[in-house]
Amino acid sequence: SGSSLQACWYTLNNGQTNVTIACGENVTGLTASQGSNTWKISSTDTSGNINSSSVTFFVDSVSPSISYGSGTDVNGANRSQNWIYVNVSVTETNEANITFSLWNSTSLVNSSLYTNRQRTINWTGLADGSYTYSVAVRDTLSHINSTGTYSITLSTSVPVLTLYSPQNITYGASSLPMNYGVSGSSLQ
Repeated sequence: SGSSLQACWYTLNNGQTNVTIACGENVTGLTASQGSNTWKISSTDTSGNINSSSVTFFVDSVSPSISYGSGTDVNGANRSQNWIYVNVSVTETNEANITFSLWNSTSLVNSSLYTNRQRTINWTGLADGSYTYSVAVRDTLSHINSTGTYSITLSTSVPVLTLYSPQNITYGASSLPMNYGVSGSSLQ
């Protein structure tokens, strides 16, 4: 006479916890953890023979986390320079890529995509003007998150000051008006 199934069980944590189930019935309502999972089902028959089957799979249902980091100017900054430095902090185990994007007032100036966990960029040689930038990170399952869009105004032109009065002469009074003119700078 042949053997029949005696017991069935499964484990979701490499045998640390075994859960007995009715043989031949599917198990529903299980929750996988983030990252790598190995689920194993086992059975034994009345003759003491044991057999198992397992599957290993990966779960990533969380979007990446990204924020501006140290050295990045505050939103709305006015700077006397021709470069923009951006640093970000990312939390993502399964990062696919990160994209740094820079726009001027009319169009996209630069979009740089990296697959090597790049965290900084320094756009240099920029003309005076207003710029916006943002950074987006994507994981291997196409979950995407991005920073907010920051703006910055660059101006390397030096203001020209002209002092009209008082003049370089001797005055008989100590209370004098100062008249001057300013031109050549877009920073306020």
